[in-house]
Amino acid sequence: MSFFNQFSFVIMSAVLLVAIGAVLWKAGRLSAVLRLGAWLVALIALLGFWLAVRPTDTPQVSALADVEARIGKGTPVVIELYSEYCLGCMAQSSAVSALEQALGERASVLRLSIHTEIGGALWARYQGETTPTFIILDGEGREVRRTNAVPSVAQVLGQ
Repeated sequence: MSFFNQFSFVIMSAVLLVAIGAVLWKAGRLSAVLRLGAWLVALIALLGFWLAVRPTDTPQVSALADVEARIGKGTPVVIELYSEYCLGCMAQSSAVSALEQALGERASVLRLSIHTEIGGALWARYQGETTPTFIILDGEGREVRRTNAVPSVAQVLGQ
């Protein structure tokens, strides 16, 4: 089940492209060039959508030591473990950015893909099951909450 969650965009895109291909195949009155062109437009549109909305890692994190340096330093830390091929992760990406802005300096938000070395290590450490997973650590580095939905500012700050 985890595979289907982590790669839901890829799976849904493939199903959509097959369905479009089937509809175009049945549309016998269109030339083969028009059918292929329409299918390629759909493929390019899906690729463009993915590039526009996929979540990205926190830029300041290039090693596991960078993550560990932020944990337990007196401020809460939210770790988002996501897959860039997960529809739910894409849907929540802008809400995570809004949370990050709302928290400001009061807490850190670390966004890490489970398909990278750092994200994969944290995925194993925190025993992730589905993406996205948000793990809230208090100022001392203890896990206080885990959720699959973007947490509120109050939940992060323990209010």
